[in-house]
Amino acid sequence: MATSSSSDHVDESVDDDIDPETPDDCTATTSVVPKKQRETDELPTSGEESELDPLRSNMSKTDNDKDSASQNACLEMGDEDCWSKDFDRDSQSPTARKKGWDVRCFVIGFLILLLIVGGASVVILAHKFKGDTVYEFHFASYFGDHMVLQRTPHRAVIWGYGPIITDNTSVLLVLEGPDTKHEYRTVVRKANVGSIWRVVLGPISHSKPFVITASLEDVEGYKIVLQDVLFGDVWVCVEQNKIHLSVSKLMNGTEQESESSRHLQDIRIFSLFPAKSDMPWYDLRGIQLPWTVPKSVINDQISQSHANLHFPGICWLYGKQLHDRLDYPIGLISVTYSESVMEEWVPLSVHDKCEISSTDSSSRIWNGMIHPMLDLQVFGLIWHQGDLDARQELSNFDCALVEFIRLWREEIFNRTGSSSYLHLPVGIIQLHPKPVTGLPIPGYADIRWKQTAKYGFLPNHRMPSTFLAVTIDLPETSSNHTSLHSGHNHDIVSRLVHGAMSTAYKKGQSHLEPFPKTYSAHKGSVTLTFEPSTIDVRNHHGFEVCCSKNSTDEPCPTNYNDIERKQEWLPAPISDKSSTSVTLTSASCIDHIIAVRYAWREMPCTLKNCAIYGTNLKFPMSSFIRFNLTDDGRTRPFTP
Repeated sequence: MATSSSSDHVDESVDDDIDPETPDDCTATTSVVPKKQRETDELPTSGEESELDPLRSNMSKTDNDKDSASQNACLEMGDEDCWSKDFDRDSQSPTARKKGWDVRCFVIGFLILLLIVGGASVVILAHKFKGDTVYEFHFASYFGDHMVLQRTPHRAVIWGYGPIITDNTSVLLVLEGPDTKHEYRTVVRKANVGSIWRVVLGPISHSKPFVITASLEDVEGYKIVLQDVLFGDVWVCVEQNKIHLSVSKLMNGTEQESESSRHLQDIRIFSLFPAKSDMPWYDLRGIQLPWTVPKSVINDQISQSHANLHFPGICWLYGKQLHDRLDYPIGLISVTYSESVMEEWVPLSVHDKCEISSTDSSSRIWNGMIHPMLDLQVFGLIWHQGDLDARQELSNFDCALVEFIRLWREEIFNRTGSSSYLHLPVGIIQLHPKPVTGLPIPGYADIRWKQTAKYGFLPNHRMPSTFLAVTIDLPETSSNHTSLHSGHNHDIVSRLVHGAMSTAYKKGQSHLEPFPKTYSAHKGSVTLTFEPSTIDVRNHHGFEVCCSKNSTDEPCPTNYNDIERKQEWLPAPISDKSSTSVTLTSASCIDHIIAVRYAWREMPCTLKNCAIYGTNLKFPMSSFIRFNLTDDGRTRPFTP
């Protein structure tokens, strides 16, 4: 039986290797038989085949008949290939066939596994990158328990992400406070960041805690809550990594001095994680310190991890002094990136307008930290940055700062539904003097000048609704960084708060210190007249004049002296004074006085001992420089 089966199989088998010259309509007798004979010589004998494939010796005649029928059908169709492939498959040993099936099963299983893993990965990635903004229901990143929202007269904005379940998926926002309840409705809409909802609140003046609840109407399981939310003034502090203290140290220092510490629970702090991005973000990607009640550190009501996180000491003191004067909640948001330059804080449009060369780091802090905050309604901004720019002597710092403030105001105005003033107040902290020997390092004085848009005082025409904390008589020391009360932190904040109360809140006396308004120049001397207040002259030094041997039209160097020394800056001590004026005399200048400047040093004077102070607030006059003087003896106004 086995022999017959094997013989039949061999005699009728067809090889794949058909002669390529054989015509398509050739018959089996002319092209197949010789090939079959050669293959028969290469096949194992019947006995060998029985050993290799014992199952084959037991094949039924039905199976043989099927093979024969398949062979005949292939030959009749002229398709020798179709049956020769069957032959090749059937002629393999059981071990080879089993191995082949093992390989096929492995490949199929592997492909199925890939499909399962790939599908799961797609689901996970879709949830991570889309789910948070499209399918989940939550507030935007900077909303949280214990936060402060902007109070009246502004209208706070609350927004978040949600699913679009129907064409008009509705969100119900409920504010519940002491003896008051407000309800707002909006719908979920598609936006650049996914599906979002947004509510513009009405003006709220209550200072007691609110509970804010958002839910999807007519849909179960979608409800989110903010607890212990206050309404007050929210200030953003933009600064370099200067005086940062742990939250517990902030409170320890404040508790020691404050008689009103029981009210400190109304001051809340929040800090962004330092971040840079090549593209503008619409929401924060990282939070360093969530909304925290520092008062709770003393009472062990927050985790020790929060107590050990750091926050800018000057920003905290500013909020503390504001709270003492206003007696309602204050929210403080720290936006800090150490060793940063101005080009990183402004968008690319400012680079073009101010002719600032772009680098790989250009606009990256604006994209990662400022742009995500533009949907949050705030009251004002404190700017404390520029140290690295002074060292690099950025020429267009003033243009960049003016544009930063303008864009920040306009973007908040537009993106919060026109619910804020177009001229939100901005406070500028001047660069601190460095403890050096009074060498003429122009970078620091130049940046101080440009922090006022080259006016020397704030506010002015280019920088409306701004105020200035002058620091030229408060030299920075290493102790500034160790304690809330070390260094001159309180003096800086006191000057800053005076400006805020006058400019931002329209309360109290004017914070403007005396500044030169007119001059009268002669050969070798110049008289300066000050406004708006009387002056206190504490010493006779700090003024310089630029003396030119040629015409008065030649420019005077911004730096100490030019290389060719055609013009040079010479000391001009105060030789005469009154309550509103000083006369400067330079014995070395026998030609034309074409410019005058004051406190143009990295460290222009010792502690609280500069030349000119106001008699009202006892604050110092800022650095200034004026060019294009005419020394004809006539009284002329200074022009920016």
